[in-house]
Amino acid sequence: MTRTSPERSSKSQTATNKFFKKRKYLFSRYDRGIKLDEESWYSVTPESIAEYIAERVAKTINTDELYVLDAFSGCGGNVIQFCKVATKVFGCEIDQTKIDYLHNNCGIYGVNNYSVVLRDYLESSASDFEEKRIDVVFLSPPWGGVGYTQMEKYKLEYVYPNFNEILTKSLEFSKNLVLFLPRNTDVTELCSVLSIYSKQMCKLGRQQEIVFEIERLGHYKGETSILMVYTGDLTRIENHEIIEHL
Repeated sequence: MTRTSPERSSKSQTATNKFFKKRKYLFSRYDRGIKLDEESWYSVTPESIAEYIAERVAKTINTDELYVLDAFSGCGGNVIQFCKVATKVFGCEIDQTKIDYLHNNCGIYGVNNYSVVLRDYLESSASDFEEKRIDVVFLSPPWGGVGYTQMEKYKLEYVYPNFNEILTKSLEFSKNLVLFLPRNTDVTELCSVLSIYSKQMCKLGRQQEIVFEIERLGHYKGETSILMVYTGDLTRIENHEIIEHL
């Protein structure tokens, strides 16, 4: 039996109360029965941001049938919005409780063109996703809790599982990746890592290079709190360069 100290329980409850105030920002239909575990209160993508990402993906990828993989699907914030624009959405999640909540939340939003597997993403394979062509992989891995807000620069070493391994696995499915990272991510380090993978892909002959774009998105009450990275066909730039939308 796992016991939680009163002090830790108090801190967890305080954190939950803080995010509870934003519940309608996280899910506009929250009062209809949305379910979230403690971690999801601070890790779920706010609805307006998830909707923006899904719409951008749909407008950028030129295909009659769109298949999206959400590698860390959690309680379904992104799955719901991707379902509105995609033919089918595949989810991967290691926590059965989160999967149960995802099914509940998708039901509240009336979407059913998805499937989710209980699996460590790094151990997943095409067979987990019906052997379908994956057009886009959405990546919002755990950031290591809310402590990132106290860092001057967020280092990729805090991403779980290992950031390099996440990229390696994702590029097995598609060159088109969407990364959802903290606003204070060390951009220099990020660009260095992506450049290394670009060279690796060239050697493998899968593509000439990975083109990537960085976009900063506003969050609650207009604060810039999210850093997005798009690769492959998802970029909206002509030249091989990095740009920031402020």
